[in-house]
Amino acid sequence: MSTELVIAAVGVGGTLMASALAFTAQVTQLRSQHKWSRQEAEASWQREREARLFERRRNASTEFLSTYERYYAVFFPYVWDLDRTIPPPDYDTFDELSERVSTVEIYGSIAVADRAHELVSSLSKWTNIRADEREGAEKALHEARKRFTAAARADLGVSQ
Repeated sequence: MSTELVIAAVGVGGTLMASALAFTAQVTQLRSQHKWSRQEAEASWQREREARLFERRRNASTEFLSTYERYYAVFFPYVWDLDRTIPPPDYDTFDELSERVSTVEIYGSIAVADRAHELVSSLSKWTNIRADEREGAEKALHEARKRFTAAARADLGVSQ
C-alpha cells in the first residue's frame, strides 16, 4: 500500500473516529441531562408531597383543637352549674370531636393521636364529674390540652 493511501485511510478513519467520539459524548451528555431532569422532577414531587402532608397535619390538629375549644365553651356553664338548660352529654355528644380525632390519627404521629384521645377522654370525664371534683378535673383537662398542643407542635416541627 502506498504511503499516500495509508495517510488517506488514516485521515478518513480519524474523521470517523472523531465523529464517533463526538456522537458518544453527545449521547452521554443527553443521558446525564435526562437523569438530572428526572431526579429534579422526583425531588420536586417529594417537596410538594411533604408540603401537602404538613398542611394536612396542621389542618387536622387545628381543626381538632378548634372543635375541642367549642365543646369546652359549650359545656363550661353546664359543668360549673351556671346553666342547667344545657343537656347533659350522652353517647353521641362527642361524635364531631371523635371525627376530628380520626383525622389526627390519619395525618399525625402516634404521639399526637394519643394526646388527642387523652384530651377527648379528659373532656368527657370533666363533663360528668361530681361537684367536689370539678377543679381537679378541669386542671387535668387543661394539662391534657397542653400536652396535645406540645405534641402537635413537635409533630409539625413548629417552635413553642
